[in-house]
Amino acid sequence: MNSTLFNLHGCSAVKDRRVEELTLQYFTRSLVSLSLMAASSLSLANTYPVGLDEVYQAALSVSNEYRATQQEAQSNQALAEAEQKYYMPKVQLTGEWNQYYGAQTPSPETTDALKLNVDMKLWGTGVDDKRSAAQNNTAASELLVTGMELSVYQTVLRYLAKIERTREYLADNEIIAQRLDDYVQKQRNASDEGSSSLSNLKEAELELSKFKDAVSRVRASIDQMFRSLREETNYQTETPEQVGISQTMLTQLLAQDISLVTTEEVWQHNVELRNRTLLLDGQLNTANAQRERFSVSLVNETQLEVLGSDEWESGDVKNASYIGLKATYDLFNYQNSQSQKSAYHLYEAENERVDLLKEQMAAQLNSLQQEFLDTKDKRESLLEQIALNEDLVQTQERELLINKLEYVDIVKSLAGLNDSYAKLLNYDLALIDSVVDTMALRSQRLAIND
Repeated sequence: MNSTLFNLHGCSAVKDRRVEELTLQYFTRSLVSLSLMAASSLSLANTYPVGLDEVYQAALSVSNEYRATQQEAQSNQALAEAEQKYYMPKVQLTGEWNQYYGAQTPSPETTDALKLNVDMKLWGTGVDDKRSAAQNNTAASELLVTGMELSVYQTVLRYLAKIERTREYLADNEIIAQRLDDYVQKQRNASDEGSSSLSNLKEAELELSKFKDAVSRVRASIDQMFRSLREETNYQTETPEQVGISQTMLTQLLAQDISLVTTEEVWQHNVELRNRTLLLDGQLNTANAQRERFSVSLVNETQLEVLGSDEWESGDVKNASYIGLKATYDLFNYQNSQSQKSAYHLYEAENERVDLLKEQMAAQLNSLQQEFLDTKDKRESLLEQIALNEDLVQTQERELLINKLEYVDIVKSLAGLNDSYAKLLNYDLALIDSVVDTMALRSQRLAIND
């Protein structure tokens, strides 16, 4: 039954009482909303016991891939040290036992001797290239460790930011939920009294049911994000409600303007590209050193008699012992020549892949910036709609006092307002993805300004 019929069949005293009741309920609801908003803001302002840094460090500590990357870096460091100290001598101790036979066999017929061989490389044409290649490989492996750290950090930041933004939506949503419950109950009372139709009540209850279903799905998404965080970083917690980032950090993250990022910045800072470039330089050094044309070594051999013969007493140093310089020049080595040729081809192939990677990064940045700007435009337009929707709700609440609307009308408007807030949430989640993906391209962390 609409408000006009109610006025026709009601009396002025009933109308006055209804106006007074609605006025009182309106101001009571306003006070409740303000209280909820204040409590919500206070809750959101609180910091969590477990923040971004704690989750990041915990995720690193349980990351098998991170530890494996560290071991690989240490392996390359050991190889680099070996190339840097190429001059370290090679020392071998050899024992010889000889049984003589035939004419003029010495006495005794069996001899034993020890040989101490020392070979120390003094210089070679491939030394500098080998050392440079080792240094590049070490630096590249250290960048992989840094890249792994950044990857874990950005993954943790992405999920915690999305979780906090979703919590913010749910906290603000409590105000709308309270108002919806109030107006659905008023619609129920009006329908029971016969001052409004039963279909209006059904519509109001349907809107409330849709609202609760939508909110429950959003609330469930927080659990899903924690599960995804566990799958990607192996971090898990028994108290997810104590894990999160501050509102300040979330605000600063959403305030990032990635449209200002240039391709040159990405190429300069991206860890993967820097890693590939170092490996490429190392590959060229390795190709150059594949065939060492000339080398000089210091050699020494000391022979010590173990079992004396006619000529030598046990413990004597034989006159076959020597020390000298050995110079080697590679005149022709087909295998090494072909290996070097193959290495140069591999270098050129990797060079093409590095160029391709740079093109892909430029395209990815352009795509992220376009999506970012599109989402920003949609978000600004949505904020205007939200402002109009909120103004509509306030207007409807005033018109309820003069019987121009049914309660179901404001229920629909509040449900529409919640839909707009849900869209705003999705836009902000998309912005978080764009910002964090751009941070990954630039290999950077979020700069926090206290």
